[in-house]
Amino acid sequence: MDYSNCPTIHPLTRTERKCLELIATGHSDTDIGQQLILTQSEVRTIISVATIKLGVKNRMAAVARATRLGILEFENQTREA
Repeated sequence: MDYSNCPTIHPLTRTERKCLELIATGHSDTDIGQQLILTQSEVRTIISVATIKLGVKNRMAAVARATRLGILEFENQTREA
């Protein structure tokens, strides 16, 4: 990812990006943990760090900001009902 146009944004790790992508597509922390082989606590910590790096207050704001910045890459990951 090219963060050169966002000097206040700290680069997100691959796992942080994947967690945000999964949140954006309707997955719960449990779903995310199962897909990424992480505990719910680890998922929550990863998401919290991502929100701090993006300079926002919550996970949905993190998804919105990362999407606006072109950081997230969605690959037909919508949650099945």
